[in-house]
Amino acid sequence: MPFVQNHAVGRFLFQDPLTHWSFTKPRGYSGDASLLDIYYKHPSMNEHVSEASALGKQIYDCTVNDPACAAGRERCEILARTVDETAERTDGTAEILAVAAGHLREAQICKSLPANRIKRWVALDQDPVSVGMMTRDLGGSVVDPMIGSVLGLLKRSYDLGQFDLVYASGLYDYLQQKIAVKLVQRLTEFLRPGGQFLFANFSDEVASDGYMETFMDWQLILRSADDMWEIINMSVDRNQFDCDVWYGENRNIVYGTLRRK
Repeated sequence: MPFVQNHAVGRFLFQDPLTHWSFTKPRGYSGDASLLDIYYKHPSMNEHVSEASALGKQIYDCTVNDPACAAGRERCEILARTVDETAERTDGTAEILAVAAGHLREAQICKSLPANRIKRWVALDQDPVSVGMMTRDLGGSVVDPMIGSVLGLLKRSYDLGQFDLVYASGLYDYLQQKIAVKLVQRLTEFLRPGGQFLFANFSDEVASDGYMETFMDWQLILRSADDMWEIINMSVDRNQFDCDVWYGENRNIVYGTLRRK
């Protein structure tokens, strides 16, 4: 790995704002919410992208349109759609919990939040910068950003109540199976009858994984549909949940859903 990262080609690749941000880790860890904003093509990172060299921008045009990044953008759309479907199903009284919420960009593209069709949206993240960004961008809405971690959830440190939708879209890629199972068990406890839990994972069909691990220094635990089913089956009594596993359009992200009966 160090041999590849220190190769002379790196001085070209690191001019790409996406690769550079991931490798240098300005927030101290991989896959932070600003990295997601870069591949979301979110306006908040336009200045960062515009400061890249001409070569860097050309490389960025390739990396940001990689199937894994396209799947990440689709994931945000899927989350927004799932939120809207939950708001419709609950007739505007939806209570939602987002775990490892990042900047909660799905809130900016969903229809139900500006239409006042959501009662409560708790957005949990361990990064105070992300919580601050959500507070700044979504303050005054029903979104309730709060600092919290996987450990805090597992230790039952937060009195959060019950929810119609709980989701964790960018977290399981970093969790070993044992912790992934424990977290599914904990998060499904938050569901009221009819409530849904959704989790997502980059799939083992990601072709750019080698580039991500080396030049982006972004190591993910990739999973197949069978892996997702194994987590689900180890986590819950299937008699109590309707479960499904499915892929996004280009199969670079795989999703698991559990609905309490």
